[in-house]
Formats: sequence, structure tokens, C-alpha cells
Amino acid sequence: MELRFQEGQWKAYDAAKVHLSKGRKSEALAQLNDCIAEGRILENRYPDFKEQKFDIGGTSMSMLELLQVCAKERKALQPSP
Repeated sequence: MELRFQEGQWKAYDAAKVHLSKGRKSEALAQLNDCIAEGRILENRYPDFKEQKFDIGGTSMSMLELLQVCAKERKALQPSP
């Protein structure tokens, strides 16, 4: 389960941060969308683990917490209607 979290949701979030640091907003937005999609899949497939915290990159975060972070950052990048 932790490997799935690391290789899916967390990896997408980490890639989004790299893209943002280089000013590539559209690529970051795509990665944040992947983070959210993977988080929803994990949440539905492994409901018992959605609140479990994982230690990655010096941070401790659950699937749901990371999902909320990705959604918040995605909202900030989306163009206003």
C-alpha cells in the first residue's frame, strides 16, 4: 500500500512541485490532476488506509491530506472563467 502511495499519488505531487519551480504551470496542473485521480483510486480501493500517515521526504501525510493539498494547489493554477 505504501509503495502504491509513493509511486502514484506522491510521485505525481512531487513532479508537480518540480514543474512549478520551473514555471511550467500546465505540466504542474496535469501532475496535480494525476495526484487527485490516483488519490481517489487509492481512497476507494483501500478505504482502511485513507487516514494512515506515510513518512515520505521528511513529511508525514495521509492519502486524504495529500489529496486536499493537490486539490488546493490545482485550484490556484486553474484559469478563472
